[in-house]
Amino acid sequence: MKTPWQFLLEIQTWDRAPGDDEEWMTERLQNRWPGPYHVKKVVDYNWQSVDYEIVFDTPQDETKFRKIMSILEGANGRKFILSGPFDEEMPHHYVVIADIAFWNKNEPAIYEWMDENLPRGRLHQTGMVIELDNGQDALAFLMRWA
Repeated sequence: MKTPWQFLLEIQTWDRAPGDDEEWMTERLQNRWPGPYHVKKVVDYNWQSVDYEIVFDTPQDETKFRKIMSILEGANGRKFILSGPFDEEMPHHYVVIADIAFWNKNEPAIYEWMDENLPRGRLHQTGMVIELDNGQDALAFLMRWA
């Protein structure tokens, strides 16, 4: 699965419609990778080109989002990646869904499993990331869905 930055670089090379703007680009990225950011248009007047960059609400938001997205770079065809705690700011275990077909096929069953087995049920999930409070929950997820 691509990271938002890889997707943004690719989409900049596609032929875009006149209505493709910052709002449209932000919506495209937010649909795949929800997070505290928006897309900003950067115009190079010398070369008369338009590029886009991802702008975060706070530096802490960017740090957390980049850590979670770094997990995806090692996916290599896996259904999901399970990562342990990063640091004090991110003390949870994270499941990052890397295979969208796996997610689409199993989404209702995964929600049901979360509601039955996790303290906050499906509230543990944001976009393609499931945040687990401890190693036991991470192991239970792995045993059920691996």
